Amino acid sequence: VVMMATSDVAARDALRATVRAVVQQCMSARLQVKPPSTEEADDAMYVEIRRGIVIYLCFLKGADSDVVQKAVKAIANVRLSFNPKTGSTGSILEIQGDILIVPQASLGGKIKGKAVQYSNAFI
Repeated sequence: VVMMATSDVAARDALRATVRAVVQQCMSARLQVKPPSTEEADDAMYVEIRRGIVIYLCFLKGADSDVVQKAVKAIANVRLSFNPKTGSTGSILEIQGDILIVPQASLGGKIKGKAVQYSNAFI
């Protein structure tokens, strides 16, 4: 799900031009943040969440704190997850779910022929 939610067309276009997000709901998620020191070692580090959403996020050139606030508001309020208390869909805030944010520079890429250009990504 690519998230865009705002009533002002100009603000929506500015947000679309500076942030890209993919939101995926999950029952649980696990992300390895540090690989093991050796193949035999068991010292890898993980971040885990239970029921909630995983957000793959890329900010592009021109992103500022206003864009971050608008993106947070749009993602936090989208009615994506089933809320067992109400029997309908609700936002991640309403279901009190977990959030895992994964920086994803590849969302900032643009296909040019057979290659991908990342000139607009804010890495």
